[in-house]
Amino acid sequence: MRPKRLFWANLLILLIGQTKVAASDPDTSGLNQKQKWIIGAHTGVYIGGFTGLYQLWYADHNTGSFHFFNDNDEWGQMDKAGHIYGAYAESRYSSDLFEWSGFSKKRSVLMGSAYSLLFQTTVEVFDGFSEGWGASYGDIIANFAGTGTYLSQELIWDQQRISVKFSYRETKYPAYRPDLLGNNFVESIFKDYNGQTYWLSANVSSFLNEGSRFPEWLNIAFGYGIDGFISGDPLDHPDIFLKNSDIFPRMRIFYLSPDLNLEKINVRSKFLKMTFSILNNFKFPLPAVGFSDSGEFIFLPVGF
Repeated sequence: MRPKRLFWANLLILLIGQTKVAASDPDTSGLNQKQKWIIGAHTGVYIGGFTGLYQLWYADHNTGSFHFFNDNDEWGQMDKAGHIYGAYAESRYSSDLFEWSGFSKKRSVLMGSAYSLLFQTTVEVFDGFSEGWGASYGDIIANFAGTGTYLSQELIWDQQRISVKFSYRETKYPAYRPDLLGNNFVESIFKDYNGQTYWLSANVSSFLNEGSRFPEWLNIAFGYGIDGFISGDPLDHPDIFLKNSDIFPRMRIFYLSPDLNLEKINVRSKFLKMTFSILNNFKFPLPAVGFSDSGEFIFLPVGF
């Protein structure tokens, strides 16, 4: 099946699936205006997003039979961490939108998680039919891990005790390979894995007994990042190392840092609540310590 046909097939599945789920929700009789708007918005994002993505990225490339591509050894698995973060965030905020529209909490969680997996999996399907790429087992596993991190906590605890967060700090490496790592700051946020850190931010108070005086807004975050990667494959473009007389030791770094749970800060303003909810996707800049896989100790005064 060619990507265009597969795209419309997935869209049809999405529309039918969401309509059936909505109609069976015990808390509603039919669909109210908010629910129709939210379903329409999700559908619009899906159609618009993948129509644009197809034209921008896939239309000019040859397609063939569906196949897989193994990229699990590249970039210190930071791209997989990015898939976990993306799937988690999509699941969480899609579910919030469904619940806001009037669907029950459980139904919203299931619908949001399903939408996230559909969105992420469609990208892999497109890749799988493109001759220049291929679907990635690692990406698919990471997508399920991200959605599973959100879904399992909602089903077990009815809340997110451990959040997946993101942070970025500017590095020197894009100057060596701007085509690969970004020509400017905005591009580098997405392309330079050396500057990215992905965090598991645990809300300590939610694990303690009621009455505990531990601040609800204070989290402990565990981060993962890399340094010295100017290519996915260490053997890729060795001339860059020689030309610049710079050899960058490639290392993995594991971080520990306090973090703020902005959603636990009591505010009355709906605008501030929404703002804090969005900002809570990102690690709050606080001091952090790190340990590399080569035994190096790292201290960051501001832990991005």
